[in-house]
Amino acid sequence: MQDPEVVKYVWDNLNEVEQNALRWVLENDGVRGWKDFTEKYGDDAGESPHWNYHEPASVIGRLRQSGFLAIGTLNSEQIVFMPVEIRSLLKTLL
Repeated sequence: MQDPEVVKYVWDNLNEVEQNALRWVLENDGVRGWKDFTEKYGDDAGESPHWNYHEPASVIGRLRQSGFLAIGTLNSEQIVFMPVEIRSLLKTLL
């Protein structure tokens, strides 16, 4: 996901809510608390973890599948974050 054309292609295939979620994460330097994210955009708890059988339908599920977001831990808090390599590429699209 370091190729600007690939990032643009994936971005263009996201819906408006998913694009807004990415903008919101990017506004906070590419990191948001999991709780804050799920309160605003929902979670993927009801989805199958086997994406090759059932495509995700949730905002977080689709953004994780796209490679734009991941879930991790920072200072003992669960977070949603955007890989550093993608942040600058997305900023040029917005």
